[in-house]
Amino acid sequence: MGDEQRVPTDQLLQDARERFDDGTDFTVAVEEEFALLDPVSLDLVNRFEDVQAAAAGTEMERHLAGELIASEVEIKTGRVQTFADIPQVITDRRAQLVSLVEPLGLTLGATGSHPWANWKDQRIIDTPHYRRNDQLLRYVVWKNNTFGFHVHVGIRGADRALRVTSALRNWLPELLAVSASSPFAEGIETGLRSARTQIFTRFFPRCGVPDAFTGWSDYEQYVRFLYDTGSITEHTQLWWSVRPHLAFPTVEIRICDGQPDVAESQSLAALCVALTARIARALDEGEPIVEQPHRLIEENMWRAIRYGLSGELIDLERGDVLPARARLERLIEWVLPVAAEIGAADWLRVPELNSAERQIARFAECGDLAGVYGRDEIPRDDDDEGGSPEGRVLWGAEPPELVAIDEYGMKILVDVRRGQKTGLFLDQRENRRMVRELARGRPEALNLFSYTGGFSVAAALGGSSHVVSSDLDKEALALARETFKQNGLDPADHAFAQGDAFDLLALYKKQGRRFDLVVCDPPAFAKSQKAVEGALAGYASLNRAALQVLSPGGLLVTCSCSARVSAEQFTEAVKEAAFKLRVELALVTETRQPPDHPVSLQFREGRYLKALVLRRLS
Repeated sequence: MGDEQRVPTDQLLQDARERFDDGTDFTVAVEEEFALLDPVSLDLVNRFEDVQAAAAGTEMERHLAGELIASEVEIKTGRVQTFADIPQVITDRRAQLVSLVEPLGLTLGATGSHPWANWKDQRIIDTPHYRRNDQLLRYVVWKNNTFGFHVHVGIRGADRALRVTSALRNWLPELLAVSASSPFAEGIETGLRSARTQIFTRFFPRCGVPDAFTGWSDYEQYVRFLYDTGSITEHTQLWWSVRPHLAFPTVEIRICDGQPDVAESQSLAALCVALTARIARALDEGEPIVEQPHRLIEENMWRAIRYGLSGELIDLERGDVLPARARLERLIEWVLPVAAEIGAADWLRVPELNSAERQIARFAECGDLAGVYGRDEIPRDDDDEGGSPEGRVLWGAEPPELVAIDEYGMKILVDVRRGQKTGLFLDQRENRRMVRELARGRPEALNLFSYTGGFSVAAALGGSSHVVSSDLDKEALALARETFKQNGLDPADHAFAQGDAFDLLALYKKQGRRFDLVVCDPPAFAKSQKAVEGALAGYASLNRAALQVLSPGGLLVTCSCSARVSAEQFTEAVKEAAFKLRVELALVTETRQPPDHPVSLQFREGRYLKALVLRRLS
């Protein structure tokens, strides 16, 4: 909402005009608002002051701000001279914020609204600016538990800045449609794609689509009227969806919902900046831009709020009704030449599904907004012998029979009640993506200890035309077949072998069967320090058998999740296997667990996951 105003009105307006007239075109600053969440319940938590204290004395201190409620934090890129540097700065600021909140036991949300939070549980932060707005707006400001994405673009010339602002009004609905990320609020599916916009722009005074202004004098006259009549006490109380910012020589676009995906954040910033620059260029060169009436822009605004990128928008010049995606594609085509000049062209894209559409699709699969299902992996005395670990709903609704996980475009079916651990080994997701890439040009693949077939489906999607999935668990293999179907793959084109991996490898060796790609991801062989020696012998034996069915030039992806077996010990066991077979191997790459499975320096055994990708030389 802005900082407390500290200068008289006359000086504010005079200084603002001078800053615009002396300004620089197309400088950029991006502000992103994030929800502060409990990492388990994902509820909003009033912890902004803790985050602010953690930022004190760090680089983030000047790039971090409070934003109305104590369960919200805003980060700023700061002024950047050219757009070309903005995508990296956005990435850096997000990473810096994560590094601040994680040690505090917090996580972040970045959608336009929190799906189920109650506004009554949120606290207004204690600053003079926000206390003043609290007293001024009361219920209106209490209800505004929303999270936005703002872009400042430098425009030289006060009159020119007002003309650019007035022209930008025409395209606010397109920017909202592509950015919509708030279909849920207060525990319900609202039927809207941007509940944030409905809450914010329809509740607040001087909000939403502004009037068109002919130039600075016209605008200044209106601002003076507001001050003179006591309607505002700070210039930031003009909460329009696009406005000239009086503290900076910028035009600020404020219509967009918060963006959970960093790539979409970068793309949205590119579109906002390129559109602003394209309008300025058109005005400079005398290209006509019709300033559409407020009432017509509002028709498109409602369509964007209600239907977002899935709906239709009106071409206000022609009177045509087009799919919103087509409107966005036309807009990108129009701004593209200028976007190329400012380094934004490569970032412009219309997402296949934006955040609101993805949330709605996930809701349709799950049937409820949220739930936490707990599994007790520690055996209890009263457990049935041989039964599954006890599980129960800790919060929210019962999970569906099977949960469909979208992992880099691959669908994986998960049984959270009866599956091993969480039902999906999340720590292997980057390795599954890697196997998908490695499978290109490798028609025959074998996945040992396949469980529900994550590596198998990855190989099939990557190019392997025949994948053998081997596991002892009959039910896991049945789920693997269903996962193949979920990805448009016919299980009949592949094989599912129930039984012991060593027995299967011995059979394939006897048959002379060979594979172009072998994935070996067994359970932990060493559950205690005493078992390490036997585990190393087991890894050597398993990899020796796997190498005997690997074609020359083929790839072996071999893993160990035994925390007590070091990476060096595991590598030596695989080397021993190759040496005894007189097989020469080349190391392609080696990986560890992903960043969301962190390793404490005080507990090095936490670096449990190791994977080697090896090519068998001819």
